[in-house]
Amino acid sequence: MSAFWTDDRVEQLRTLRAEGLSFSKIAARIGGISRNGCIGKASRMEMPAGEGDRKLKPRMFKTRPPAPPPIPEPEPISPPVTLIAAGPSHCRWPLWSDDARHDFRICGHAPEGGSPYCTHHRRRSMGAGTKSERVAA
Repeated sequence: MSAFWTDDRVEQLRTLRAEGLSFSKIAARIGGISRNGCIGKASRMEMPAGEGDRKLKPRMFKTRPPAPPPIPEPEPISPPVTLIAAGPSHCRWPLWSDDARHDFRICGHAPEGGSPYCTHHRRRSMGAGTKSERVAA
């Protein structure tokens, strides 16, 4: 036992703790010891937790809204077009095949005004947008 924690002070700690006082108030009443000193002694003595002990509330986490579903590929109206055969009236979205080096094709749908892509691929290239953009759409 240390020189500070005499039998009288230990008994005083037990009594005040049983009354439900906080460790700060117990330290002030005993005098000459810090709040953490009282907590440490009570812990070493394996004193049961008092009614005044702070109970932690369960943490609440914000839930994220579910991700928007992926945009499905449109049904092909016309077959894909090779890049060489494409004109200004074809969507430029690349379509990959197993042998892309020899068979590079693009979507071929009619592009949306001013964009090199059809409506579907223009939306896909822009992403989901911000929350306010999604609400406005």
